[in-house]
Amino acid sequence: MRIKVKLFARLRELAATGEVDMDVSPGLTAGGLTAMLKEKLPRLGKSLDSAAVAVNGENAQSGVTLKAGDEVAFLPPFSGG
Repeated sequence: MRIKVKLFARLRELAATGEVDMDVSPGLTAGGLTAMLKEKLPRLGKSLDSAAVAVNGENAQSGVTLKAGDEVAFLPPFSGG
C-alpha cells in the first residue's frame, strides 16, 4: 500500500526533502514507519525519536495502524513565544 510521509522543519533539512511517497506493507504502524524511515533516511536518526506524529492531520501514537492513502507527518519539537 502507498502512503505519503511529510517532514517538517529540521527533519526536512536533514532529509533534503519535505515529502516521501512510500510503499509499505498492510498493518504497518506509525512506530514501524519511524523505523523504516531511519533505515531509508539515516540522516534523520535520533531526530525522529522526539518528533510528534500526525496521521491525516490528527495526532497519533506509535501503535496506530496505517491505511493506504494515509498522510503521515513528522514534526520535530519546537518552542516559541
